[in-house]
Amino acid sequence: LPKKGKDRVSTAEKARLVLSPARIESYVRKKIVDYKVNARMSKDTAVYLAAVLEYIIREIIDLCRKNVKPDANHNGKVSMETLHEVIRKDNDMLGSLCSCL
Repeated sequence: LPKKGKDRVSTAEKARLVLSPARIESYVRKKIVDYKVNARMSKDTAVYLAAVLEYIIREIIDLCRKNVKPDANHNGKVSMETLHEVIRKDNDMLGSLCSCL
């Protein structure tokens, strides 16, 4: 319990993350139950997974922002085609995701 006069700080705030490790942890735990695997997971695992997902999402957004061409119709919005194209072009980190798309 927090001391008197102090507010609670979430795990996401402590780790300076946008994605919530608590939500990611509950999602992963639900999926573990679906596979009927008796596995344990620490709080650090959820924080690490949230950080990795956040990093990948930021990389994709940065690449899309660089490659999007503003049209009269789209005003610089990222389309699904642009997203697929960016992921396919990047061989360093995101190339392995192409097989999933």
